[in-house]
Amino acid sequence: MARSKQRSYALVQGLMKAMLYLGVGLILLSVVLLTADLVGLINVKELLHLESSPLKTYARIAVSGCLLASIGSLQPTLSSEDHNTP
Repeated sequence: MARSKQRSYALVQGLMKAMLYLGVGLILLSVVLLTADLVGLINVKELLHLESSPLKTYARIAVSGCLLASIGSLQPTLSSEDHNTP
């Protein structure tokens, strides 16, 4: 029983780490897209056929990244019953 809890704990830790990296990656992606759009390398509005402002798109990507990174940065804890303390 304790072994399966350890495995599930390790799985949760791996998922949290993946969420953290994905979130930071989305934040970096929004910065790169914004910079490329400001410099004139790409035109995101035409590229993605957007109805709204490209700035809103960058903000949505960055906010999604912030949320994922904040959830991924939480540390899962074992409950007091799960510890093998006498």
